[in-house]
Amino acid sequence: MSAILRMFVFCALLLPPYVHGQGNVEVLPDDAEQNGTSFENCDDQGVIGEVYTINCLGNINLPNNKKVQLSQTPIKLVVNGDLNLNGTDINPNGSSQNLLIEVTGNLNFGSNSNTIVNASLDITGSLNGAKNDSLNGGLSVGGDLTLGKNSSIAGDIEVTGSLSTGKKVTIDSDSIT
Repeated sequence: MSAILRMFVFCALLLPPYVHGQGNVEVLPDDAEQNGTSFENCDDQGVIGEVYTINCLGNINLPNNKKVQLSQTPIKLVVNGDLNLNGTDINPNGSSQNLLIEVTGNLNFGSNSNTIVNASLDITGSLNGAKNDSLNGGLSVGGDLTLGKNSSIAGDIEVTGSLSTGKKVTIDSDSIT
């Protein structure tokens, strides 16, 4: 056996096999329907019209401090329940125009989240932010919108319920209704 082949076999034995959802990053749509991911109970519906659609039945509870990135765009993520981010960044390096998130329940950021979300958001319930959150994209909230201190929103905002913020919140919007 050649030295290169022996080195390859040795390295292959040392490296763990790739399993969806392991590590610090989950990828949509790749991790939809994959066991062991936060999106295993989601239905990968493929392209509908020109948008890749993922439909999740029930609450989605993302683990602490992960990242969700996109491998295809645009994507529409529908969560039929609550979406609990727990400090997970959503599309942190991407454009908000590439991701639409619809949540029929509440969107909860977590207690000390420091979360970045680059997406257009359509929330039937309330959006419960924490401190140091950053939202980039259009935002429609059917319930209340709560932001913690040092948070920011960039995009048009529509809130049916109340809007409450902590100190030093920045809102950069052409339209707030």
